[in-house]
Amino acid sequence: SYSDVDLMVAGGDLAHAHRVLVERGFGPVVSDDAVPVPSLDPTAGLWDELGWHAITYHRAEGMPGWVDLHRTLSRTQANVWDVLSDRTDRLQVGGRELEVPVLAGRALIVALHALQHRVHNPDLPLAGKALEDLRRAVAGADLALWRETARMAASVGAEIQLAGALRLVSGGQELAARLGLLVGEAADMATRALLVMRVSRYERLALTTDLRGRVRLVARALFPSRVLLRSCSFYPRARRGRVGLAIAYASWLSMVIRRAPSGMRAWHRARADMQAASNPSRTAER
Repeated sequence: SYSDVDLMVAGGDLAHAHRVLVERGFGPVVSDDAVPVPSLDPTAGLWDELGWHAITYHRAEGMPGWVDLHRTLSRTQANVWDVLSDRTDRLQVGGRELEVPVLAGRALIVALHALQHRVHNPDLPLAGKALEDLRRAVAGADLALWRETARMAASVGAEIQLAGALRLVSGGQELAARLGLLVGEAADMATRALLVMRVSRYERLALTTDLRGRVRLVARALFPSRVLLRSCSFYPRARRGRVGLAIAYASWLSMVIRRAPSGMRAWHRARADMQAASNPSRTAER
């Protein structure tokens, strides 16, 4: 059975996909209380503000359901759509013929999905299902298919994530070695470091070269949009008029300042670990 539907669209089609979903009774959800926010525009910067790779839409009325609207996979680079949509297959799903990635692309999705759930939700049943999917893919797909998957991973900057995912299942370590990916301690170190760097505002700041872009990132970190605060279950006061919104902004700013030193240290450690994992002397098992 499926708990949701994952739909990927090109970046330029986000607004249209949002309108279609809202017209059919779905609304984007940005908090744990599963209350949709139909007015949320996924192209207005909130997506980047949250650092998500997908926005979840929920419909409670009629035929209830969940749709995860993707423009990328696991916070990888922006060219994921171009790579996955370059060659596609047709697959029967729920009685309809749909366009899906080719087998190699599906194998990459399975690997990244397993890593995501193993790291962020290790105790949830879905994490076990995601790992079982990866076990089956490793056991059932031949080396030629996985080589194509590795090439796809390299083209979207997900080689380290693929190596880290393969470490999670039996036979994956040997497969990673045959694919020329990081293995052993180096793979674990690089995966942990990458996961920290992917969600770090400091990493995004370091990768932004123009002054205007850096100022925008800092401003978003210190003063997020009203939509985000009013939709977030952690700041219910933000929904109680201007005074409540001002209190929520003060709480947010205090949290950001309080966490800044530890976040900076974690980012520095992650960068150092990434360099160490890339050092040939630390990857003798490769």
